[in-house]
Amino acid sequence: MIIPLLFFFLDYVMWAICAQWIVYSVLAYFVVSNGTRVHAALTVKDFYFPLFLLIMQDSIRYNRCGLGFIYLVPIVAVMLVLRKVMLELGVFMPFVCITGALFLEEILVKKLVFGMDIDFFATLLKIFVTLGVGYLVLLGMRGNRSLFIFLNKGRKVWTPNRKDAS
Repeated sequence: MIIPLLFFFLDYVMWAICAQWIVYSVLAYFVVSNGTRVHAALTVKDFYFPLFLLIMQDSIRYNRCGLGFIYLVPIVAVMLVLRKVMLELGVFMPFVCITGALFLEEILVKKLVFGMDIDFFATLLKIFVTLGVGYLVLLGMRGNRSLFIFLNKGRKVWTPNRKDAS
């Protein structure tokens, strides 16, 4: 439970420095940790506590609690329904979910609920920074196995030769 709390602290410090939310590391941790697990158990440590921190971020950002559910519920539904697809595609599907969540937040919450103008550059900056943080989270969770997306080779596993195994 300490990792999502550290990510929340990082987001909050960046908000205090930049006066806007640029880093969404709790969202990246939430999507990557729930999208790359084989079992579908929703535990407090991996699912409910990061979800609570995401709702706290939205209540700090917009001064209204619960607006995060507008874009989190569709992303969680996609993650739970398409779990096998996410596991087969490996690295790319959690990043699609992160990008979708940030676009839904910009369109549904900022534009439709608050009537704010959407800044295209700030939205792209948020997406790229969050994808970078998500990739670092994925590296921390999977180690070197996530580096194989840049290589066109499959993962090699060493097996001893049958002739020499005697």
